[in-house]
Amino acid sequence: MAIGQFAVLLRNGTHTQWRAAGGWGSGTPARYGIALKCDNVAVSYAKTPIQIPIPQNSPEIIDLGIFRPSITLSGLIESVSTNTTVSPYMESITVASKSSDDAAANTAATSTAYYLPYKNILENIMMSWITTSNIDIELQLGNADHPYQISSTAHTGGAIYKIALQMCRFQQNAAQEDRWQFSMQCVAKARDDFVF
Repeated sequence: MAIGQFAVLLRNGTHTQWRAAGGWGSGTPARYGIALKCDNVAVSYAKTPIQIPIPQNSPEIIDLGIFRPSITLSGLIESVSTNTTVSPYMESITVASKSSDDAAANTAATSTAYYLPYKNILENIMMSWITTSNIDIELQLGNADHPYQISSTAHTGGAIYKIALQMCRFQQNAAQEDRWQFSMQCVAKARDDFVF
C-alpha cells in the first residue's frame, strides 16, 4: 500500500534507522513500526508569554520565544486481527517512498513493513512506550522524504516529529463491538526538518 493511504506511522527509532533495519523485528533500532487509521490528527503549538502588571500603566509583555508543540491522534482500530497466519497476527503494509530522486530510499522503503495493529497489540505497545523512559519515538505524518520545496526538488509535504506519549485512551461504543476508538496525546519537539 502507498504511504498516502496510511499516512500516520509510529516507530521506536529514527527514520534512517528504520529504513536501514528493513522494518519489523529486523534490528534493534526500530522494532515496532505501526500504521494507524486516524480520522483526526492535530498538531498545535502553544506558548506562554509573561505578562507583568504595572500599577496605573499598561502591562509589560516578555516573550522569551518558548513554545510547546503537542500532537493529538484519534481514530478506529479493530478488536481482533484478521491475520491468523503469522505472528504477531497483524496485517502488514509496505510503505513506499514517492521521491523519484532518492533511489536508495526508494529501494529501502519498498521492503519496509509497517503493521496495522488490533486493539490489544496497540495497547501493549503504548503501555510499553509510556512506561519506558529511554525510547525514542517518532511520528511520521505523510511522506517525509522532502517536507518542503528545496530548489528544483518537489516537496512531499510530510513531517517527522520526535514525541513522548502523555495519554492513550481506548473506548468501545454500543453496537460497535468489532472496533474501538482510540485517542493519543503526545508532547513533541519541533518538526524534524525545521532549523532555527
